[in-house]
Amino acid sequence: MDHDDALHLDSEGRAIVLDFGAFVLIGTYCPAARDEAERVDFRETFHKTVMDRITNLTDMGRKVVWCGDLNVAPEPIDEAGAWELLKRSGPDSEEMKEWRQRSVKKMFRNLIEPSKGAFMIDVVRGFFPDRISMFTR
Repeated sequence: MDHDDALHLDSEGRAIVLDFGAFVLIGTYCPAARDEAERVDFRETFHKTVMDRITNLTDMGRKVVWCGDLNVAPEPIDEAGAWELLKRSGPDSEEMKEWRQRSVKKMFRNLIEPSKGAFMIDVVRGFFPDRISMFTR
């Protein structure tokens, strides 16, 4: 990413990174999903940049805590609309397959356990793996 792209990505003030020595805290207010192509690109780039930063820090042996409004639902149980779609259409419907294949969702699922090679934990789902209605939207 060049300097101008990085400035554009940071122009909305959506992230803060604090190094406490024992761990790095990343607080974000990630862009929400929108239909406009420019916002889709901005959202995907923002998420990828944060996830790359987390991966780099973890590769350096650092402990990372990522919190805030991530605006990504990795599983249908995490999003009201997707949960309704799942109940209405079933897990193997084309709509559900399309929902699961969205790039930000795939990136996020690859970061968190139980994905192969994952190195982060969804703390809320760790305590409440099957709880419904904990939606952020």
